Amino acid sequence: MLFCYLLAAFFGVRMSVGLTHFCDKTNYNLDEQICCDSKLSDRKQDGQIIQCCNASGETYKNESEICCGSVYNKTVFENQNLSCCNGTRYQKGKEMCLGGEIKVRMSVGLTHFCDKTNYNLDEQICCDSKLSDRKQDGQIIQCCNASGKTYKNASEICCGNVYDKTVFENHNLSCCNGTLYQKGKEMCLGGEKIAVDGNRPGFRDDTRIDMIERQLQKIDEVQKTLHSLTGSVNLLKNEIYSVKIICRWLSYIGSLEYHKRIARKN
Repeated sequence: MLFCYLLAAFFGVRMSVGLTHFCDKTNYNLDEQICCDSKLSDRKQDGQIIQCCNASGETYKNESEICCGSVYNKTVFENQNLSCCNGTRYQKGKEMCLGGEIKVRMSVGLTHFCDKTNYNLDEQICCDSKLSDRKQDGQIIQCCNASGKTYKNASEICCGNVYDKTVFENHNLSCCNGTLYQKGKEMCLGGEKIAVDGNRPGFRDDTRIDMIERQLQKIDEVQKTLHSLTGSVNLLKNEIYSVKIICRWLSYIGSLEYHKRIARKN
């Protein structure tokens, strides 16, 4: 302990017995004082608990003041209809705090946001951070996420981009994982577009056969597993039946022995 005091004196640190909390180079009683921005203050002032506003390095009274980036009078803060969002003031009614960010409140009660604008989910749709009416020309509007465009669900189709549904169908086209392909000449297998005639570069008939054979092998493996499980269940049933028979015989033999003993005693 003497060594600690000598070391503290060498570095210019003031120490008191039993105090282990330090504010800068001064140790202090945590129950009576508070350290804020390397400055000590009494833990209580005017009957209020003192806290530290870390953002500004100021102390504030917990009942009459508020910390929001800086220290403000709580009454004035509330009278101006202010609130705090991640250390920044905002005005309730005109703005709102969502995920630690202040966003403009366009209408009261709306909690869905498109970029920084809140909107009615039943009336509008957000696509690529742009708002559009939910219905247009009597059709429901949807978002084609791949292109960031909206499309009419009855007359248009989304497949990497937006296309007219009539033209799409007239050309015998279909969609495979966001890519166009022509039915009859191409097919979609496992989310991949492949040529039916095998003319696609890098794709041969034997490759397609190999893919089908692998799928069949998987089916066979599943069937074998199921068959093995069925056999195990049947075997278990037979074992249980055998145990039951043995138990019955033991019970019968035990009963005979019991009656023999009774007969001997009589």
